[in-house]
Amino acid sequence: MQAFSRWQKGAMAAILSVVMVFYCFTALAASSNQWALEAVNAGALRDSSNVSNVIVAIIDTGLDISHPAFAGIVVSPHNFTSEGGQSDVTDNIGHGTQVAGIIAAGGSVVGIASGAKIMPLKVVSSAGSSIANLAKAIRFAADNGASVINISLTMRNDATDELKSAISYARGRGCLLVAAAGNDGSGSSLSQPAALDGVIAVGAVGMGIKDGREVFYEATFSNYDASKNDRIVYAPGVDILTTYPKNLKSARSQVGANGDSLVVAEGTSMAAAHVSGVAALLKGAGSMDLYKDLLANTVKQDAYIKISGGIVAMSRPQMNILNCKAISVQKSPVAAPTAVPVITALPTAVQISPSPKPTEAPYLMTAPDFYDVNGHWAAAAINSLASKKIVNGFDYGAFEPEFGVTRAEFVKMIYGLYNRNGSGAPTYSAALKFNDVTKAHWHHDYIAWGVTRGIVKGIYEDVFEPDTKITREQMAIIIYNFANMSGIKMTAGGGGFSDSDAVSPWAAGAVSSIKSLGVINGLPDGSFAPQLQATRAEAATIISNFLGKL
Repeated sequence: MQAFSRWQKGAMAAILSVVMVFYCFTALAASSNQWALEAVNAGALRDSSNVSNVIVAIIDTGLDISHPAFAGIVVSPHNFTSEGGQSDVTDNIGHGTQVAGIIAAGGSVVGIASGAKIMPLKVVSSAGSSIANLAKAIRFAADNGASVINISLTMRNDATDELKSAISYARGRGCLLVAAAGNDGSGSSLSQPAALDGVIAVGAVGMGIKDGREVFYEATFSNYDASKNDRIVYAPGVDILTTYPKNLKSARSQVGANGDSLVVAEGTSMAAAHVSGVAALLKGAGSMDLYKDLLANTVKQDAYIKISGGIVAMSRPQMNILNCKAISVQKSPVAAPTAVPVITALPTAVQISPSPKPTEAPYLMTAPDFYDVNGHWAAAAINSLASKKIVNGFDYGAFEPEFGVTRAEFVKMIYGLYNRNGSGAPTYSAALKFNDVTKAHWHHDYIAWGVTRGIVKGIYEDVFEPDTKITREQMAIIIYNFANMSGIKMTAGGGGFSDSDAVSPWAAGAVSSIKSLGVINGLPDGSFAPQLQATRAEAATIISNFLGKL
């Protein structure tokens, strides 16, 4: 089996992740060869899902739009390559058409989310492609209504800042990004972009018999990384029947019962398509959090691999197998705060792969013209602080008010409050004692400023955890310390909360004092929720409230 490589030109080259293995078949095999439909137990979810308005972007080699399996479901096709015009997504390689068939086909083969809309975005051609085109396609998908973005591609080069920014942008627009883990057979690393934060990585499995029962086994070509095990989803990627372009004639392709051109293939590309199909079903069933709900639709299974002697166990953590038996859809949106910020916990799944984690300055926009703030409950506070350069937005034009705030980011916000009449970042040449904060990090000097001023401390003596999301009580104690540094008088005992006993002892005095100052308030039910994580909108509101006390 040979890996199929076509991204060979340009400064940034990449390769397709599919292992191109085809098998001849007859029309009678069309239903029996679709073992994956039953294996992922999508039936009940399909019955409760309306996918007619769900859009899945397929960033790949294009699509055979004339294929009868895709009649009436193609929207916004776009070609980012030099091969053909802007709307010409002709698939001269075949890979994108295979992926699309698994996701949404109707006909001789039935896609996981048959009837969902598909958006073919061509970034790969025989002439080559670039990571820049991939980044553009991700943004295009996010701007044109895609809920799910399937990327069954891998890259030879490391991700660029442009690509990371595009992924953050799409995540901010509510898109779920799904990418193939890669077909190198690596046991220690995933291919990019699957390895990047904010992306669901997908490995490939087949099905076989062990000790008299059916089990999934990891395909030998599927990449793996133990450090990312909690966000690797395994899905069928062996002996998968799917669609194939009619213009690509080969002894290995056949015509299906409905005139479809079909083929059997395998690879993590095919596995990723199954995951994207289930994500589309979840969206059609009303999911408000695709990342969380997708991970909920998995089951744990011991890790196996198939060798010549049969299926044997591997010394690895259990695999997360795509399985819709665990139907779980979060349909209720988080209630919007009213006059005061309401801290709401981020889903566990989102915490696994946090939103943008910049390597330099985290926010580049300073003008209050964020596209996602108009009409938001915290718009006045955000725009006021942005105009004073106390808080900033992301480089793609958004403030992302509902994103969580890391400890480092909040310290930077407090520095902006301190330096509101000045300019520039603090400068500290001495290294900090924290082993997770080095001079190479954008946040080093801000954290150094906060530590030397007595405003913030590490989680442990040598650990700061700059990228950990900050909690409500942690924000309170940082504000309290900054108030003391600023000479503001506070009085403890400003009235208790219904859950005051849940406040950590080290934060109790600060919470009471900050409440008496009128900077931070409780939730509508009278609780404080000290351990819940803060959003950027909530942090901005608290800082705005404090600004009025200076």
